[in-house]
Amino acid sequence: NLLLLAWYFGSLLVIFCVELACGVWTYEQELMSEESHWAIEQ
Repeated sequence: NLLLLAWYFGSLLVIFCVELACGVWTYEQELMSEESHWAIEQ
């Protein structure tokens, strides 16, 4: 039962990390595109 619980929380942790990494990566991509767009307008 403890092993099952550990596996469950481990899976949640992995999913959380992946979601966080994807969110940060897309945010940085949007930030970079915004900066380049602003530079082009100048």
